[in-house]
Amino acid sequence: MGGMAPIRKGTPALVSRSCCLAARLRGEAYRSDWYRIPDVGAAHREIQELYRANKDSDTEAALGRFRRKALTGNDLLVAHARKLADKVDAIYRSLAKPEPERRAEQQKGPQFPDLKEANLYGS
Repeated sequence: MGGMAPIRKGTPALVSRSCCLAARLRGEAYRSDWYRIPDVGAAHREIQELYRANKDSDTEAALGRFRRKALTGNDLLVAHARKLADKVDAIYRSLAKPEPERRAEQQKGPQFPDLKEANLYGS
């Protein structure tokens, strides 16, 4: 039985070998792979798809879902999640244009930047 005495009814088991595990845990305030968080990434892709499809009201709703996913997930600090949601919202607001201009750009294929470009820890 590889190091253990056989267990018999009424007798305690004896362990002839023992081992220990030492672990060191460390917390970090910044997460270098923040843009790879699955829930946040999926919510951002939804924003991209709706923006490209020129569905303004649906994109607005998706921005709300993105904010909720970022703030309620356990992957980011609350301050960082709020900052990320604000940055993605600001990106959308900077791209949103009056309807005639948006329609003209639609032919060129409007682009909403990838999540990593939100630069969470930058200014």
